[in-house]
Formats: sequence, structure tokens, C-alpha cells
Amino acid sequence: MAFITKWGSMWGSIPARQGRVFFVAPAASYTVDGRTYSASDDNQGLSPENAKRTINGAMDFVTANAGDTILLLAGTHTATATQTLDLAGVAIYGVQAYHGLSGLMPLTTLSIDGTADELLDIRATGVEIGYLTLKGETGYSIFSFQTA
Repeated sequence: MAFITKWGSMWGSIPARQGRVFFVAPAASYTVDGRTYSASDDNQGLSPENAKRTINGAMDFVTANAGDTILLLAGTHTATATQTLDLAGVAIYGVQAYHGLSGLMPLTTLSIDGTADELLDIRATGVEIGYLTLKGETGYSIFSFQTA
């Protein structure tokens, strides 16, 4: 079970963008501010307490070129299928924290289980990715770019 603290603290800031923010949890069961919640792609995803389970689940609700953000909550997100980023102008961020002399460090890891060809399949222009540690697996790609 992943654990995150109350949202909005120094490390809980979301980079400013115009659109909506869709939250994605690192596990099916996760904790926010001492309370346990269940993540599901059936959830609305518009608050940390009602998070989606996968990037693909959040991508079904974002709007292209509207400034929407998919925020992966702190923890390790393990993908078991390729996460397809096929809408232009969408940002995918992890959570970051300030660590003294090191500065801001990502608290979110995105990894692949090994059951997919690649971790992220980017098929649109203007996709922004930040504040993530990406972990690949031998024999699998982390990124695939297929934009026109």
C-alpha cells in the first residue's frame, strides 16, 4: 500500500497549467492523510482521494490541448500494459520533494512489469512528462515515439 501525506504541502505543489488535474494512484489501495482509499479507473480521478488506477484510465478523460494534467501520486507505479499517450498537449507529472542540497527530487517511479512492448507509447505532439523516475526492464523499451 502506498502512502502520501496531505496534498498541498511544499512538495505537493502541482505545476501551473490551465486544465483539469487527474490523479493516478500507485496501487489499488493507497493512503492519503491517514485514510485508506481504493484506486480504480472507474473513479472520477479529480482528487487524490478518488484517484484513477492507470495512466490509460486517466487518458480516457483528458481533453487534447486543454492544459489537462495527469498527476501520478508518490510511490512506484508498475504498468502491466503499455501506457498510450495519444492526446496532444497533455502533461504527465510525478510528485517531487525538496531534499536539502540535492534540490527537488522525484518521489514517483514509473516502471514496467515486462508484459508490454514499451512503458510509454507517445503518439501525439506536445506531450509533457516531468518529475518521474522511469525504470525499464531488460528487453523492453521505456519510450516509443510514433507522432506524425
